[in-house]
Amino acid sequence: MKKKIIYVEGNILITTPFFKFSNAGAYFPNPPEGAEVIKKEELKNGTLIIDDKNPQSIFNEYFARGGFTSYYEGVEFLYNTFQDVYNDYHERIDDIKEVIKHKVESNKHQEILNRMYYMSIVTSVETFVSDIIVTKVIQSEETFHKYYNSRALPENKKEALIKLYDSNKIGKWEQEIIEYIMRGSYTDVGTIKKILKDLFHVNFKDRSNKISFHFRNRHRIAHKNGRMKDGKYLAISKRDLSTLVSDSNEFVEGVMSEISKSDTDIQPYH
Repeated sequence: MKKKIIYVEGNILITTPFFKFSNAGAYFPNPPEGAEVIKKEELKNGTLIIDDKNPQSIFNEYFARGGFTSYYEGVEFLYNTFQDVYNDYHERIDDIKEVIKHKVESNKHQEILNRMYYMSIVTSVETFVSDIIVTKVIQSEETFHKYYNSRALPENKKEALIKLYDSNKIGKWEQEIIEYIMRGSYTDVGTIKKILKDLFHVNFKDRSNKISFHFRNRHRIAHKNGRMKDGKYLAISKRDLSTLVSDSNEFVEGVMSEISKSDTDIQPYH
């Protein structure tokens, strides 16, 4: 669907953080060229209200004859750059590293904490991947549709999305897809490889299966509290945590390096 220019013969009021626009303006006496006009009589109290139940497309342009007001700046992920995602990952890792320095008297308690630290580090990697995908997907309508068409969605989810799209509820359709991405699990290297290849045309490699190993451990901790088949619990030392941080950073650097080679819109990161 081609991006629209929306002109409101009244005011625009945004009461949801889920909002973004490619261009916008207020107090326009006349609609911009090619604009789709929303007449005054179609508005409630002379205002187009954009809320959670009636979100608008994040790719459209919005202009008003009257005022343009928002109660929110917009959710952060809608405005992230790849550099922002990279920086956010390292901020989380640095915070975890600071906490790891604290010691407890009980060895048993330290073992429990180390498992929690381990899972938090892997989750930071998972969040990084999710944020990279969202940032790429919302770059343009082209990449948004490309992601949607390349994903094997659950049948019930696909049916619901088709109904929204066919009903011209494009804003809600976009929101549902973004939420689907953010709710997804990204602790499977095969899944990550496929998505990165579809979106960025890169062939990413998990050297020595390091991240796959850490993802398996994270699964044991998250779903079995670290208990293994023999009944023993996964023992994680401070050295193991240090190795995990190093491997995670290597993974993130590798992803950033690969996608920056393939996408001219990505600025060099540091």
